[in-house]
Amino acid sequence: MLKGYVDESNQIMFVCPGCGFEKSFNVSSLKNMKKKITLKCKCGQTMEMEIEFRKSFRKQVELFGVCTIRKNKKKCNVIVRDLSKQGIGLEFMFIDRKLVKELKNGDLLSIEFELTDSKGNTVSTVTKECIIRLVIDLRVGVEFRDDNFAKKIGFYIM
Repeated sequence: MLKGYVDESNQIMFVCPGCGFEKSFNVSSLKNMKKKITLKCKCGQTMEMEIEFRKSFRKQVELFGVCTIRKNKKKCNVIVRDLSKQGIGLEFMFIDRKLVKELKNGDLLSIEFELTDSKGNTVSTVTKECIIRLVIDLRVGVEFRDDNFAKKIGFYIM
């Protein structure tokens, strides 16, 4: 499946993998609706494209960390599943399922995790204050409250 990133003017660029035909189009009408569209190129090839409205690229990772939930001061082990300069998607361990059910959008937490190289060696330890933006089962999406470590995270995800 193709993935398209929306720019500041709500434009997305389509490049046909079959013939190389390029076309940009406006997707502002899809912002609060579906995230996958079906496209048909002038060469006749049909494909699906996932539309990504995020401000920045999100890298899939598997980094282990510890978070502290501010309202009850509980510490939990987590796995950072995706990382961007603005936030992370993390997954709580099954043992902490009760704590996740108590979380709500707007709750604050702090997280500490290690950025590692391809061999698993620690490159940098990141500590961030975050605000919860999404809770689905054991997965939680958080937004960073500051831009500390922004350069290190930006370098890491590229």
